[in-house]
Amino acid sequence: MKFIELAKKFNIDSVGYIVSGEDSYFLKEAISLITKKVSVDNLDIDKVGDWQSFFAAVQTMPFISNKRLVIYQYADFDSKPSIAMLKKYIKNPNPSTIFVLSSMKFQKSDYGVESVSCVKENESVLVKWIVGKTKQGGKIISEKNAKILAERVMFDMAKISTEVEKLVLYVDQDEILLDDIEKVCQKEIENEIFKLIDAITIKNGKKARDLLDNMKNDLTIFQMQSMLFKTFQRMFFLRTSKSTRSQLSEKLQVKEYALMMLEKKAEKFSKLKLKESVEYLESVDFKIKSGQISQRCIMEDMVQFLMK
Repeated sequence: MKFIELAKKFNIDSVGYIVSGEDSYFLKEAISLITKKVSVDNLDIDKVGDWQSFFAAVQTMPFISNKRLVIYQYADFDSKPSIAMLKKYIKNPNPSTIFVLSSMKFQKSDYGVESVSCVKENESVLVKWIVGKTKQGGKIISEKNAKILAERVMFDMAKISTEVEKLVLYVDQDEILLDDIEKVCQKEIENEIFKLIDAITIKNGKKARDLLDNMKNDLTIFQMQSMLFKTFQRMFFLRTSKSTRSQLSEKLQVKEYALMMLEKKAEKFSKLKLKESVEYLESVDFKIKSGQISQRCIMEDMVQFLMK
């Protein structure tokens, strides 16, 4: 089941739960929800950090409650001997114990227990979540503005949750408006870079220059050049590498969702153009540091070259 279905489909009679996926917010909330639903005394909740401790804990009897809850966050599912022991345990479990295993790597295998998918959700699901959570806080927000909010924080669920809480507390009127989002919610610089890439692909020089000007409020010219360089470099890798998105995510230390968005933008450039842009932006670094060109000229130079 998906995380958003967990509250409705929770099975108190389950031997255990495996919650897995790359969304850290969903992982955290899934564990919190299961803990709340199981409802045992704190003395009967055991949090462990390795398989040896896990297998010892699940065999222990409750102290006060009818059940014990054993939680192993970031479980090592790559340990074949441990997984073999887990499958053996599940066939003959301690009836007084419920366990929760979590992993940021989605587990496709069927272990015979409840499986909760905590992968990144798509845009429409996140928009509905924002609308629903806002309503719970006594406010309303349009789907259009909910989408703008999600985009502003790069569809990061943890940040979405924080920004919704801030907006509900900040806004006096019943409806959360675009102006409220602009005032309250912190901009994700990475999202601004993506907007800049979009402006470049449609050769909208005015919008590109305006975005660069606005970014100067938060970044130095060195930082802007560096972020552009990394972005074009990643797009070049996405167009030329034979590695999977997951492999590139680990190699480049970039979230898979961000790479998925970059893939779409990279397709609008030829491989040659991406290669030339990477080489050009690398040369800009030397020009800035050696004082060969002013900051204003650098910005104009970058817009002109990238839109060619």
